[in-house]
Amino acid sequence: MGNNGTNYRTAAAALLVALAAATVARGSELRVTNARIEARDEKTAVVVFDIEWSNSWRYKDVNHDAAWVFFKARPESDGAWRHVKLAQSGVNPEGCDTGDGASVEIFVPEDRAGLFVRRLFDGAGAISVRNIQAVCDLAASGLEKDGEVRARAFGVEMVYVPDGAFRA
Repeated sequence: MGNNGTNYRTAAAALLVALAAATVARGSELRVTNARIEARDEKTAVVVFDIEWSNSWRYKDVNHDAAWVFFKARPESDGAWRHVKLAQSGVNPEGCDTGDGASVEIFVPEDRAGLFVRRLFDGAGAISVRNIQAVCDLAASGLEKDGEVRARAFGVEMVYVPDGAFRA
């Protein structure tokens, strides 16, 4: 796909453009819920979560919105929240699952600090997906296979703005 994550701009930028044009902007009610980490092997675990938002859109593989999702985990033994690093980058990396529901894809940037969930095909409307899975790197996240771990997922709606001239 060629997207490297650096071309994403927050929905706030789109909102400023919308306000400047005196139009009405609607929030998309992004919700990321039911996050949990399940041990897989000595080096990795699976982060599982559900996601939904109201106004997802994609147009001709050029313009689209996406949800930036990142995770925090806290071992019950010490109580400090840690940022979860994913195991691999790319589109739908090995071991990831796009879940049950709408047709989406997962894009993990090279820094592996989180992932984008985006509509797979052209269209607009609500997205609701259950049990999306991403593989996390336990050592890079400061976590161990054994022991109880609490997880939280955070999401921010983003808009992809391609390089070069564009119209809003």
